[in-house]
Amino acid sequence: MTDVLSEALEDEYRVSTAAHAPAALGKLATENVNLLLLDLMLPGGGASDVLARASDAGIPIVVMSGSPDELRGEQTRDLPSLEKPFRLNELFDTVRKAVENP
Repeated sequence: MTDVLSEALEDEYRVSTAAHAPAALGKLATENVNLLLLDLMLPGGGASDVLARASDAGIPIVVMSGSPDELRGEQTRDLPSLEKPFRLNELFDTVRKAVENP
């Protein structure tokens, strides 16, 4: 899924990916991140740590999950979200809005 999302977004945005929480946390610490698109079911867990770090840094966040309950959790209910499966036009619209209105 990461490859599909990257390819879809790279025409309009500079995309950097992370396969697991430690890599994502490293990128948040070392790269200029303008938006975090976070799968709440991040392999290996740790999505809540990534979410907290990005939130503390003031980085706009869009969360995605196949579980509606995950999207309505305490940490995520007020964030823009995408419920999987979603259409690419939903992805583009949600990302654009999050970037334009952080």
